[in-house]
Amino acid sequence: MRCKKIQIMARMWNDKEDPPMTVGSTYPNMVEFKLALLQHAIKNEFEYNTERSGPKRLRAYCSRKEADNCPWRIHASTTADQITVMVIIYCSNLHILLLLQT
Repeated sequence: MRCKKIQIMARMWNDKEDPPMTVGSTYPNMVEFKLALLQHAIKNEFEYNTERSGPKRLRAYCSRKEADNCPWRIHASTTADQITVMVIIYCSNLHILLLLQT
């Protein structure tokens, strides 16, 4: 178990200006993940809506989903330790392309 925890910790968010939002990215807890997601939205100049949020998971989608049919979304949940948060689903490429077209 100790080795697994070290692997997870090694991949945790360490770039506060441009946090990674890729499948498998991990964050120390849900508060840190929400801050990273907010920073990611600010950095990439878009807004998102929260579909579901709780102490163990967060699902969000682009606020322009209806207007532009934007497929951007993210789903993150806690790992086995019930504290560390991992990104499970992240659809981003089309979101960026749609923003560039507007």
